[in-house]
Amino acid sequence: MKNLLKITAIMLIMAGAFACGKDDTDMSQIDFSNIENLYAQPLPVIQKAVQGKWIFYSCCGGDAGCIYPENNLIEFTSNEIITDIGAAYHLDGKYSWKNKNVQIGEKVYSTYILWPDEADKTGQQGEVFISIKNDTLYSRSYSLTSDYTVFVFTYVRQK
Repeated sequence: MKNLLKITAIMLIMAGAFACGKDDTDMSQIDFSNIENLYAQPLPVIQKAVQGKWIFYSCCGGDAGCIYPENNLIEFTSNEIITDIGAAYHLDGKYSWKNKNVQIGEKVYSTYILWPDEADKTGQQGEVFISIKNDTLYSRSYSLTSDYTVFVFTYVRQK
């Protein structure tokens, strides 16, 4: 009887260890060229979806209206943004992911925003990723201290 209890305890401990280390997100089933509610996804999905090279297509908002920069290539890596050609009104440099409640339409979602490490010094805002449709990424700027959106960004995946 003691051996049965020991074996049962060991099996329960092993099952718990395997369950804790398992990632519930099966990335192989996700179409990264089309994700409707990117902000509602877990952080690993958001990171994998935006990682790579993009053409910075447009920036709309503020007093400027819309800007359509030419030949503006941006690469999102695991911990920084690399801009091949200067991107006005855009994040640049190293960043981290910050959890924030963000209002999308009528609902509030807990999501992750791309936050510049130097934001306190530069006054930059973070960026929340909304969706990817046919390899076009839509995002908007977001502040950690307010819900005010200044700019809406559009990127096209470079193939």
